[in-house]
Amino acid sequence: MIDFDKLSLNQIIVFSEIMRDSALLEKEFIESRYKKSARNIDITIDFLRAINLITIRDDKIIPRKSYVSFLKKWQKGHGLIQHYIIKHFMGSQNLFYDYLMDFFALFRMVDDTYEFMPTPSQRLQYSGVRNFLIDLEVLYVDPDKKKYVIAKDYFDVCKQFNRLNVLSLDELLKNLRNKELVGNLAEKEIFKYERERLKRLPFLAKNIEHISLQDAAAGYDIKSYEDVFDTHGNPILRYIEVKAVLSWKYKFYWTRNEIEKAKIYRQKYYLYLLPVIGKGKFDTSSLKIIRDPYLDTYKNKKKWNRRIELFTFSL
Repeated sequence: MIDFDKLSLNQIIVFSEIMRDSALLEKEFIESRYKKSARNIDITIDFLRAINLITIRDDKIIPRKSYVSFLKKWQKGHGLIQHYIIKHFMGSQNLFYDYLMDFFALFRMVDDTYEFMPTPSQRLQYSGVRNFLIDLEVLYVDPDKKKYVIAKDYFDVCKQFNRLNVLSLDELLKNLRNKELVGNLAEKEIFKYERERLKRLPFLAKNIEHISLQDAAAGYDIKSYEDVFDTHGNPILRYIEVKAVLSWKYKFYWTRNEIEKAKIYRQKYYLYLLPVIGKGKFDTSSLKIIRDPYLDTYKNKKKWNRRIELFTFSL
């Protein structure tokens, strides 16, 4: 995740000027020019890559066609590039969309403004992106009431990120299908991960089972093994529930059935929190593996924020 505390509009302007005026695309050359006027070159490059304006190939910084077109007609000025960056930052085709969705979903219409009064923990959690959005003039802070307010020019942006409240049935079904697809891909990734983890014990690796393909109500997705044996030399089972998560918050949903299984299996039950980094792509290097999550997660209110978002009713 980008460290927004180290990102500013001025850095993006400096970088864009260099890209516009330079015939050389070598990364080392661009970085050396940038460092004469601004800081945190890596953060700036990572951000522009994340919003799909540049790519890095063979130690060269390659601008996207839309970015090249913009730079050709751009003259130094605050407003034009500000709106251009906002458009791409808040678009639906970059890695920040879900993060911004979580942030803007906290805002509510009060009178004629969109506002959000954060708790101390929320103020800390979103401080970086808040400061960057203030820099972009998308929002401002009301110093008296200590709340964040969306600038009127960006009400439509806020509505876009609040659209989950008014999803059509088709959109809702599409979202559910996409989440199910990502979940299935994450399980397959962990299935491969487990086989690699146990490759020195091939007789165990070949017996790993993708349980959710056979029984969706099992309360776990994969049945694997520890890489050690019990005192009698028998394999020790590992029950794995896989959750595809966003890397900056590791938020996941846990069903009652899964929690019950975690309570039953305890030390044999694991949560694998696998960060999503793109369509069908995962960051296994940032995988969080939690053993006995009933104790470590469900019962650990100091470490994890827990919120009930669904109730079941029946006659």
